[in-house]
Parts: sequence; structure tokens; C-alpha cells
Amino acid sequence: MESSLLHVFLQIFLFTLATSTDLSGLICEGNADCADIAGSTCNTNLKLCECFGNQILSSTMQKCLAVVHGAGDACEEDVQCSAALLNGGTCQNGKCGCTDGMHYLRGRCWTSKALGEVCDSDGECAFLVEANSVQCLDNKCQCAEGFYQREYSDCRKRVENIGEPCALNSDCTYDGGFCNTSKLCDIIADRGKLKVNHKVTKSNNTFMHTATKRGNKELGAACSSDPECGTLNSECPPSGYCKCKTGFFKSPTEDKCIPEIGGPCTNEDCVINGSSCDGSKCVCGMGTAASATKQECLNQTIAYNRRCSEISQCTLFGTRVDCKSNGGSSNCVCDASSRHIVEDNICWIVKGPGQECSDERDCSVPYKTNEFSDMYIDCVENKCTCIEGYHPSSDGKNCNLDAPDLGDTCTENSDCQVGNSICDTKTKMCACKTGYYADSEGACAIGVGGSCSVSEDCASVANSECMANKCQCPAGWTSNLAISECLPITNGLNEECAESQQCTPSLGEFGECRDELCQCQKKHHLVQGTCTPSKGLGDDCSKGYECFLPVSTEGLVCRNNKCSCDYGLVPAENNAYCTGSAARATVGFFTLTVAFLLVSLK
Repeated sequence: MESSLLHVFLQIFLFTLATSTDLSGLICEGNADCADIAGSTCNTNLKLCECFGNQILSSTMQKCLAVVHGAGDACEEDVQCSAALLNGGTCQNGKCGCTDGMHYLRGRCWTSKALGEVCDSDGECAFLVEANSVQCLDNKCQCAEGFYQREYSDCRKRVENIGEPCALNSDCTYDGGFCNTSKLCDIIADRGKLKVNHKVTKSNNTFMHTATKRGNKELGAACSSDPECGTLNSECPPSGYCKCKTGFFKSPTEDKCIPEIGGPCTNEDCVINGSSCDGSKCVCGMGTAASATKQECLNQTIAYNRRCSEISQCTLFGTRVDCKSNGGSSNCVCDASSRHIVEDNICWIVKGPGQECSDERDCSVPYKTNEFSDMYIDCVENKCTCIEGYHPSSDGKNCNLDAPDLGDTCTENSDCQVGNSICDTKTKMCACKTGYYADSEGACAIGVGGSCSVSEDCASVANSECMANKCQCPAGWTSNLAISECLPITNGLNEECAESQQCTPSLGEFGECRDELCQCQKKHHLVQGTCTPSKGLGDDCSKGYECFLPVSTEGLVCRNNKCSCDYGLVPAENNAYCTGSAARATVGFFTLTVAFLLVSLK
């Protein structure tokens, strides 16, 4: 009875933890009330619908789902994984795993802590590294004894003897050591003449199985207490069905609990292919890494940007890695926080200008798409600093080339070092900002429109005044194009000028300064003091004044909305003017009229 109640309460706890759903649908008086929940029955003592034994309610409360036993097991919903992996368990792509920011080890999900971060348990520190390579010492994640730190996030086993297996040159931690092509530690002085000197150390820290009389129930069988479960390293959990203890998983071929990578062991216990018992924990051998479920030793990818099936295969390049999909396959690449250093074959953290550093490899800036370079930045007095001739970009992520003069190439405003200059968005060259102009010495001086407090601030603009905190031209004056001086506005045609804007106030928008005199633009003429577009013979018109010929306008009229020569006149050569005698035309008309009258009288 006690075990049954515990089972029901466990179901309810895990269900509410994973779903936060209203539980009113679970209340029942008999089995008929539970018909909508496939596979459930009514617990008449609690008046609640419950799932059979090793099952749990789905998040929709429509069916019972099997409670999984560990990472990698098939699942449909997160609630199944929460029962096995506790906080952080989630169903991803049909298999139980840990949510982002957590990792699996010894039967549960742990919050992932990096080297140097505060911790409470060794399990928090074992993210993308072998479980025995790190420890939580003085509440801080650190490399364990016998391991060396690589970069700031990785711990690798020290190889202190020639001839022992290795994967990287840095694994061979003695003077002159390197990892040869046979993946054995060698020494530079004896390159090609390998001297094997294996040094075997036996550990006294041996895990011993407790001799306890056990029952004969196999994994998955109903139970009420641990002794009933006959499989070595199994237990009877609150669900009431025999399962492997934390740190062990069920063999796919027989009724046996196998130690996971990182699980407790003696020399004979580690049966995962490629694993061995290192003191008291099962570990993967050199050149392999534990899978996310800790149930396999996977071959590590040894070449950067080559294929992988999961991130653990990429750990040869440190912990700042990603098994990133590249169309049809996935490759080992550095994550967004790091760059690949070929010489060390590691993904090293990226730190930009102004950030603290302790190693010259810490400092780098974006160079090309998905690439970084340390050519323009150094670690100076423990701070990443742009080299001479470069400066930090406005976002603090890059080192931009200094642009000391106007006209220099730039990428953003901060590149331009001349006061009151900006990076022109179109030309990508340094230019004076609005209200300033380039003076003869290459500086940006205050111009018309520039900010001022008193008129003396506008001394660089001849004939200007400070009005409304802006350098402006007084009435009757206008700015030149360079905004460096104020010029007098002219009164009309043929007055002396320097720039066209002196002429337009009097002549209109089609006035211009040509040959130092205010004139109408070509193909324009003056009409009542304003320059107007000229219409020639045959052009459309609506008013007579629109029609204009350069030689003479005499006899030119707008008739039937066309510029034409008046009656009796014809266009001269090149349509430059209208020609013909108006008097002769009148006489001819009079003669024709008289002749018509005489004919009529007869």
C-alpha cells in the first residue's frame, strides 16, 4: 500500500513539474472516469486516475507513457525524461537528454560549469571533458591531478613517458616531447628512434562491489525493495520496477547493468568498447571520447572541419566547439566564442580590444567571414590592445585602420581622426560633417550652419553672424557652396557674381552666374525680371511670352498652342527668327479684297 501511494505521488509530482497543468481531470470515483486517459485506472483510495506501474501521465493527460531509465532512451515527451534524469531532462529528437546549459553524467543532468567557475560537486565540472579529468576543489572547477590545463576550458591527461599513447603534442608533457605519427609520445632528440619505457602505476583506490544477498528479479520486473532486484548494480526505485543504479545502464543484449563512462568500476567492469578502469571510474581511451549518453566511446575527429555525429567527437579541439550541420553532414568547428589555432589544434577563446588577457593567443579580431586574426592586436599589460596605426571599432570587436586625414578610406565615423569629420556613407572616405568645411590646412572649420554661441565663433565664415546658435548669413547675403563665406545677393541680370546662388533670388531658379555675371541659363530668357524656359518655333506653348528666338522675337506668336511666325512671316534659316514684310502682306490682302468686291458688283 505504501509503495503504491508513493508511486502515485511521484507521478503527480513529475507531471506537475514538467507541465504545470490543471489536475482536476485526474479526479475519479471509478475506472470509467479515467477512460479518457489511455492506460490508466482509478486509485479508489486517493480518488485519482493513475498510470500502471512503470508509466507516467502525458502532458495532455490523454495517455500513459513509459518512464525511461536514462539518457539516450526513446521518448515522446519531456515528462518521461524528467522521471529518469530529474531537473533538466528533456526529450530531444525522440531521445532523452539534458536541456541547454546542462550535461549528463552518472544518471542525471548537471548544470554545466566551466573551469574556474564556482561549483558544489565534481559532476558540475564534467562538461565536454572526461569525468575524471576535473574536480570541484575549494568550490572551483579545476583540472584533477595527473591532468594539464589547455587554454582556459580543457583538461587533458598528462603523458609523462616515452611510448605511451597520445593525441596532441602537448599531451607529452616532458621536455622535448611530441606526439609522433603513430600517436605515441616521442622525444625530439630521438625522432624516429622511439624508446619505449612504459611506467605502470597501480591505483589503490579500487571500487569494491558490496556483497549483499539479492533476489532473482530481472530488470523491469515489479519490486517493492532493492534486495528483490537480482541484477548486480540494480535497485528498486519509487516507480516499483527494477532498474540499474545511477551511473549504470542496461546491457542491450543481456540482463546486466553496465557502468557508464564516469561510473564506478574495478578493472573488469568497464566493458564499453574502448574504455578502461582508471582508478575508480570507467574512462575512454586516448583518441576517443565519451558520448553524450556516456554509453559509448566515440572516435575523436582529428582534423578540424571534418565530420562528426555529436559534439563529444570534437573535444580534441577543446570545449569551445560545435558539431555543426553543413548541409548533408556535420563538421567539427569552433563555436562563436572562439577561433581555431592551427599550431595548437584548439579552439581558443576570442577576446577583443579592451578585454583582459593573459596569453598572446587570447587577443584576436574578425578578419574575414568566420575567420579571426591576431595581426592587428596584442596582449599588452594584460589587456588586448590594437597595434600602432589601428584603434578599437565602435562596437569594441575589431581594430580599424586609423584615418588621420580628410579623404582617407574609412568604415565608420570613429576611424576619422580629424576633428568634426565623419565617414561618408557613400564614398567611404573621411569628410567634414554638416556645418563644417575643409580649410586650407586640412582641418574641419565651422561653416554656414555650424554651431556657435557668439559671432566670434563664426570667424572662419566671412560676413556671417551667430544667430539662433548657428553661423548664418545676414539678410541680403547667401552662403557659397563650400559654406566658407557669405556672398551678397545680386539685384538682377548682368550684375557681378561669384556663384549662381547669388543670382537665383532675383532671377529665379533658372538664373546662374556665368562669366562672373548673373544671366539666365541657356535656352531660357528673361520675362518680367525672371528667367523662363524658352520655346522655339513649333514647340508647344500656352502664353505668348514663352515663345522666344535668339536673334529676334519680332513676329513670333503663340497660335493654336504652338510657337509660330505671325501671318505673312516665315521662319528664317535655322528657325532663328521670323522673316518677311508685314507691309507687303497687308497690301496683298487689300488687293485681294478689292478684286473680290469688283467681281461681285458685275
